[in-house]
Amino acid sequence: MTIQELEAQLLALTPIDKAEAISILTQSLKNSGRPITKTPGVMGGDACIEKLAFPFGCSPAIAMTALPMLLS
Repeated sequence: MTIQELEAQLLALTPIDKAEAISILTQSLKNSGRPITKTPGVMGGDACIEKLAFPFGCSPAIAMTALPMLLS
C-alpha cells in the first residue's frame, strides 16, 4: 500500500474510526523503543526520558538526584 492509498482510506473513515487509528498509531510509536517524550505539564514540556521525572540531556547530578537507586 502506498502513502497515497493509505491517505485516501484514512480520509474515508468516520471520526470515531479516525480516532481509533490515531490511538493505534500513537501506541505503536510509544512501543518503538524511543523513550524520549514531550508532555505538556510535565517538566515544563521539555523532552524527558519516558516515565522518569527528569529532562533528557540533564546533568549527571540531576539524574542521580532524581534516581537515587543509581547510587547504590
